[in-house]
Amino acid sequence: MEGLISRYTVIHGLIDAPTQYGLLENARRAGTGLGQAEYLRRMGELFAPFTKVAAGNPFAAAPVERTVDELITVSERNRMISEPYPRLLVARDQVNQGAAALLMSVGAARRLGVPEENWVHLHGHADLEEQPLLHPDLAHAPSTVVAVREALAMAGIGVDEVATFDLYSCFPVPVFNICDPMGIAPDDPRGLTLTGGLPFFGGPATTTRCTASPKR
Repeated sequence: MEGLISRYTVIHGLIDAPTQYGLLENARRAGTGLGQAEYLRRMGELFAPFTKVAAGNPFAAAPVERTVDELITVSERNRMISEPYPRLLVARDQVNQGAAALLMSVGAARRLGVPEENWVHLHGHADLEEQPLLHPDLAHAPSTVVAVREALAMAGIGVDEVATFDLYSCFPVPVFNICDPMGIAPDDPRGLTLTGGLPFFGGPATTTRCTASPKR
């Protein structure tokens, strides 16, 4: 659990992901000036398109397209997990999954007989660690923005030149925290996911990832 909780967070009752992210989500809501009901709808509007993608993905853990109202209406099957999250708005760990990316040189790919049409070139990357949870600005994640900008700079492109996104997180606030500073609208015509996202495609952990493919 190192890196996820500390003695300080335990003292404040922040002992699991839903309560921690709920704190961050409510801090962001306060910054927007929105009321609870309006912000809940914004979260539903963010994730409803994710469910549509997951519904068309044969590998998705929850391949069911859901409306905004289905995602945000509290019911027996969509109980509140932690304010402000109903069950369907968060990752639910329905399956055990794993993932790996194998990075190699062009020479190694040729030696191993990997067809060239299957090659995916890494144009830029960044790996940063966020500051402790209880920092002065709970509504934002500065390291996420720095990582995205560094990866784009390394690739030599701007966000407008990105063809596809996969903003992969178990809660809405990390997705918002990439979209807001990067100027990516929740209803961007490029879409925000190729998989269906962590709550609907599923995944092995509560890690936030930002994957983007350049147009060129």
